[in-house]
Amino acid sequence: MIRRPPRSTLSSSSAASDVYKRQVWNRMRSGFCFRNINSSRISQELKWMKKNKDFVYRSIDRSKPYLFHILSYLEEKNLPHELALLPMVESGFQPFAYSASRAAGIWQFIPPTAREYGLKMNWLYDGRRDVLESTKAATYFLSDMHRHFKGNWLLAIASYNTGAGNVGKAIDRANNLFTKPSYWDLNLPRETELYVPRLLALSKIIANPSRYGFKLPPISNEKFTSAVNFRDPIDFKTLSIITGISQNELAKLNPGYSTWILDPSQQNKLLLPVKAAKVFNLSLIHI
Repeated sequence: MIRRPPRSTLSSSSAASDVYKRQVWNRMRSGFCFRNINSSRISQELKWMKKNKDFVYRSIDRSKPYLFHILSYLEEKNLPHELALLPMVESGFQPFAYSASRAAGIWQFIPPTAREYGLKMNWLYDGRRDVLESTKAATYFLSDMHRHFKGNWLLAIASYNTGAGNVGKAIDRANNLFTKPSYWDLNLPRETELYVPRLLALSKIIANPSRYGFKLPPISNEKFTSAVNFRDPIDFKTLSIITGISQNELAKLNPGYSTWILDPSQQNKLLLPVKAAKVFNLSLIHI
């Protein structure tokens, strides 16, 4: 006969499971795929992050409105959850980040790659800065690189930074008759040599923060923001009046729009705090 655990044990176990599921960090960890990768280069990045904790904490704070959505996109395409941390490496989760190479947004798309993956760019709207659209494009790009490099994620991630052509050339230079070179054997640009270890170091911190002297702020595994559709042009001031959200906060959540007026012919989707999204949708019913 199978003995059932005491009711109190079941209740506490169920409660613990509920708490686990309610934290976004646990959701992220559940899809980690690179836990057993170690290197002295990763150790160097961990040392740097322990000395620069403010960078990690500021990036986490900026990520809060977006992490739920990013993880959902990764899960939809069955991609490693470590990739949710790439915007931290790329831009510190700053949607308005812009580099000398004309890369923009949290995923730092350059114009040619942005066009290739369907992101609009004009004076009204820049899809590279649109968090939801650029995240969707990034998942397609990373999936393509993963296929291109025959299932090697480290090469795929490196190519996100420096391009598949440059990674391919580095492989050709490192190749020999007996072994196939790994990412760690490649002579890549300095930035790319730091890029992959930095992502892996961040994932180790998220996987076991106390081990590295971090205390992650609790973030619930729930939507802080929701996408809403609109059919007519609207400006940030009117949107602020309808939703009760400041124009500054609305602009931060919707950085893809380059002007004060939001044109649905460019993008007909807005990201709003959950309660404000409900208010906005109700207002459309009464128009």
